Amino acid sequence: MIKKILKQHRIPVWKMAVLFGTVLFCLIFIHSTLEKSKVISIEPGETLSDIAAKLEQEDIIYSKNLFKTLTYATGTQNQLKSGEYFFPVYSSLWSVKNILVSGKTISYRITIPEGLTVKQITEILEQDDRLTGEITESMKDGYLLPDTYFFTKGTSKNAIIVQMKNAMDKVLDEEWEYRANYLPLKNKNEALALASIIEKETSIAGERAIVSSVFVNRLKKGMRLQTDPTVVYAITNGYGHMRGKRLLRKHLKVNSSYNTYRNKGLPPAPIANPGRAAIYAALHPAQTKYLYFVADGTGGHVFAQTYDQHNKNRVEWQKIRKEIDKENKSGGGNTTKTSMTPAFKNTFHNHEDVIFARKYHAMH
Repeated sequence: MIKKILKQHRIPVWKMAVLFGTVLFCLIFIHSTLEKSKVISIEPGETLSDIAAKLEQEDIIYSKNLFKTLTYATGTQNQLKSGEYFFPVYSSLWSVKNILVSGKTISYRITIPEGLTVKQITEILEQDDRLTGEITESMKDGYLLPDTYFFTKGTSKNAIIVQMKNAMDKVLDEEWEYRANYLPLKNKNEALALASIIEKETSIAGERAIVSSVFVNRLKKGMRLQTDPTVVYAITNGYGHMRGKRLLRKHLKVNSSYNTYRNKGLPPAPIANPGRAAIYAALHPAQTKYLYFVADGTGGHVFAQTYDQHNKNRVEWQKIRKEIDKENKSGGGNTTKTSMTPAFKNTFHNHEDVIFARKYHAMH
């Protein structure tokens, strides 16, 4: 029949071959019915026929049979991978096949901020419906590295925790190896404990090493650290956040090994999960003689070598505090402008300052 048509119309075979090849090329590499990008999931165990039918049903491809033929012709019929895929608009059969063979599934990310506790991180993981499974992996404060982690849909919560633990182990090993030689720290746990306090005291990069020096100097002199984040950790049973409540003078007397107002030295374990910068600061404190610091009203701190100078700095801070009180009472003040910067947290070594800080600033 075909030969008769070719003979009747005097069409050379090579022209028909070129025409057929051109049409086939267009069908495979160019033609597409996908007018809007789509995301679909290929489940584990789905066969080639299942996948082809799903793609056709979702209008990602226009012919399941041609798609199956293409995979057989290219030897990729058993190489299509499960997962969640993004198909851009006007994806051709060839493009769809390549996407499924590549296994380049959609990547999601989850960010764990510095300074959170295990209980707070657990809440973040539990609320992410892209992650699966129950949390059974063990966790300890200080041993999870805050960072942004990438994953595919269906990844288990335990897998993210393992990533965080492995990342912290790597960072801690690297930083500990090159630590300063003038530290009063006995082991990596103490390094993380100090780093966690630094993380809670300031988020200003230029201050971390100085804040670290204050605590290192106090440790060397046998002085109590008197840092209120340790108290918050104790009275919240390790949650690390007052949840809108104020830290009061009575809280500083809580009977806990974490309370650095009552106990000398570092707390027995970290009070949060510090980032790499805080760990570096703990292991490379600035060489100063500072023993005290207080908020300066702009998000930073004023440091002092003597208690007399510290008291003068506190007086200046109290003047700023009165101005803030005045603005708040008038109803026209913008507290975030003068004192509510992210670094203005957990930074006070005076009972009244602690109470005031909690009143006007949420820790996170």
